[in-house]
Amino acid sequence: MKHSKYIIPYKEQDELYIYHQISESLLKVDESLYNTLLEDKITDLPKEFQVILKEKGFIIPQKMEESIFIKYGNLKTRYQGDILRVTILPTLNCNFKCWYCYEQHYPSKLSEEGIIAIKTFIINEAIQKKIKRIELDWFGGEPLLYFDKIIFPISIEIKEWAKENEVQFVNMITTNGSLITQERISLMNNINLRSFQITFDGDKEYHNKVRFSPKLVNSFDVILNNIHTLCRGIYDINMDVRINYTMENINSIETLLDRFDKDIRKFISISMHIVWQESEKIIDLSPKVQKIKKLASDMGFKIPAIKSFNRKCTTCYTENTEQFVINHDLNVYKCTARDFTGDFSIGKILDNGSFMPNSLYFKYYTTSSPVLNDNCIQCNLLPSCLNSGSCLQKKIEGAETKCFYKLIQKEVLNMVKRKIQQKPSSTQK
Repeated sequence: MKHSKYIIPYKEQDELYIYHQISESLLKVDESLYNTLLEDKITDLPKEFQVILKEKGFIIPQKMEESIFIKYGNLKTRYQGDILRVTILPTLNCNFKCWYCYEQHYPSKLSEEGIIAIKTFIINEAIQKKIKRIELDWFGGEPLLYFDKIIFPISIEIKEWAKENEVQFVNMITTNGSLITQERISLMNNINLRSFQITFDGDKEYHNKVRFSPKLVNSFDVILNNIHTLCRGIYDINMDVRINYTMENINSIETLLDRFDKDIRKFISISMHIVWQESEKIIDLSPKVQKIKKLASDMGFKIPAIKSFNRKCTTCYTENTEQFVINHDLNVYKCTARDFTGDFSIGKILDNGSFMPNSLYFKYYTTSSPVLNDNCIQCNLLPSCLNSGSCLQKKIEGAETKCFYKLIQKEVLNMVKRKIQQKPSSTQK
């Protein structure tokens, strides 16, 4: 036997821990056991401890190459998944014009015929592929511009069909949060719309410089109040507050966090994302981001952990062959992070609800994952990173892969620290 290369050691004051990135097991050990393990003197370890280490993946057979599990998991997730994820853009129009947005906003709307075609497509796809879980994901533009005429009618029909056919149904939305009303919250509960991503751009001063319109100059207070109303009105809510940070606004984020009432913070995940035009500064700003995450955790917010190996063996959702982004004109894409022009379309939903793929669709289907390259396969942080600097779309379009080893390493260590603080670890001495 030998020790796993995916072990992460962590020292907290005088206590020593080992964390395994695949099994997600965390053990507290003494220095003698730790050194014996990493020196591969497995037979010198107590028998009962060897059993535990083997069960948790800390020790493995001498000839085993652990990366094979990631290769297997990647292929199984891509091609044998039973989750149908459909992102729908009711419109590309938006009531804001944020400076960093990559989309071209213009008056547009999914037609009545398009609504019928999309519903037919989802149901037929679920039947043909024996889908066990349907994920509806609303995007735009600003999707809530057409909540009543598009989001609600599609969602309610898919929800009812899923219930009748014993298929799990999940409903989520990315919205700027300015168009929330109490009446809509009641309807959202009816269609299981419980997952929200809403963005801020720093505190009130900075946010209102980015997100405004002639009709809504102070969007900060409106969105903040709407998040409070959602957290108190949506059953079992999952609220992801995305904070787009820049060199200019990052020092204002502590003020933003303090504006959320204490009773709703337990429902909110704080997700930090650098504005893509300033992505070259991500390493320089990393210490401040880590400080903000720790502060948010101390204040009672949730901090998203590195995605579990068991839930993610792919670089992003574009690798799921049962994942579709449907624009208002019924052109289909693999990713939302792009201009919705015909050049990037993988096919189209026809009026009868069938999907007509083009050659780009098959390129997504046949191109190997960015995670399956020699450098990544050899990396000891692979289960936690899974090539976070790239995705299938970027690989297909020729973008250069970036390695963020030191950044991922910090994220893993911080995640282990939070695990230690949140619950007791198994102790072996």
